[in-house]
Amino acid sequence: MPLTIIIATLIAIFACGSFMTPVQAATLSGSASVWAYARDDTADHVQVVPTLSLTLREFAGDAWRFETSLRGYTDFRNGESHDEQMRVLRGVLVFTPTQAPWEFRVGQQWLTEGVVRGNVAGGWTKWRANKKTSITAYGGWRLANSLSLSEKNVDNGYVTGVHARTSVGIAKLGGSYYFLGKSGHMLFYAAGLEASAKPLATIMTRARLDMNLGQSSIERAQVLADWNPNKNLLLTGEFRIHQPRIYEGSYFERFLEEATTTYLRGGAAYMIGDDWYAKVNGVTLFTENPDPLYKVRAAVGMNEMEVGYTKWLTVSGGEMNGWYGQLRGDVNIGQKRVGELFGGFDFARGSNADVNLRSENESQSVYLGVMIEPVKDFNFSATAEQVRDLDSKKEWRGLFSIGYRFGEYRREMR
Repeated sequence: MPLTIIIATLIAIFACGSFMTPVQAATLSGSASVWAYARDDTADHVQVVPTLSLTLREFAGDAWRFETSLRGYTDFRNGESHDEQMRVLRGVLVFTPTQAPWEFRVGQQWLTEGVVRGNVAGGWTKWRANKKTSITAYGGWRLANSLSLSEKNVDNGYVTGVHARTSVGIAKLGGSYYFLGKSGHMLFYAAGLEASAKPLATIMTRARLDMNLGQSSIERAQVLADWNPNKNLLLTGEFRIHQPRIYEGSYFERFLEEATTTYLRGGAAYMIGDDWYAKVNGVTLFTENPDPLYKVRAAVGMNEMEVGYTKWLTVSGGEMNGWYGQLRGDVNIGQKRVGELFGGFDFARGSNADVNLRSENESQSVYLGVMIEPVKDFNFSATAEQVRDLDSKKEWRGLFSIGYRFGEYRREMR
């Protein structure tokens, strides 16, 4: 079914529900925002992204609501507009009957149940068998990322899947299956298992295993743990094997084994008194090279500031180390806090390649920003940054945003 038919169906359902319902007080809420990213280089880019999100409730009874999110984009280069786009990030009709054990959604939505991840235009339903067990099923047309209103949407195939969750003792367990096909051919199918448990009051563990069944390989194997031995100390750890999602018949199938990466991450944070803290964390990436890649960061700080040291081995075999710092402070009007002012720096020195180990390079960035909400539901933020890369080229960047959240607007509908 073409995506235009799906959109037309949603509009028809929404319109029929609105006109056929007895007197009903519909409510509308949402937000509008615009953010812009600017940088000073040879082309003088300014990228502008407006976003509008709306939620319409009770237009056809208490169980119904419609959610949508629209995003525009344009890139101004030397004063001229390029790459203009208008996209639908989300457009879904939701039906949740009161006191019923199930929920239904139809439209464009982002799915993250179990092994699935991606944007789908279709149907989704969830059934709660009891307080511990639920089953979710979905199916529809796969979108690359979002639905474009300004250009043709590529046929990315159709998807279907199921996800089940339950609790057994101290553990929460889940299982899922996902299938992607196109023109009668299978492109990808996978199965996943997930589990989380709290064996002790101070320990939380999580694990998942996602299998690419078509390639008979592990797509992701992950184990995480958080441990609070006392109120001042937090220890975290993660082990992960990750493989990019590669479809049947793809050119990248031949590089499947080389694309698999293994990570090991650990961290510790300790409270020093009531205000200060110290933390250290590191990550190691194992590759075919004899020396694993790594990055280590150690810092001390408090609510208003943090200073730290970083050291890492780059992909090309060079070694970098440096310092960073960040500050923040409240912005007040009278006795009322309306936002915060922040700034910082990041400085690194070393070599970015093993063939140039004797050459010392430097990179640095300095930034200053503000986030304020002068009145309720209206916010503004701005950040300016000067960057100097390894070739000592300086560049200015700026990120600006303005947003407004509007509450429920009620209107009687018949």
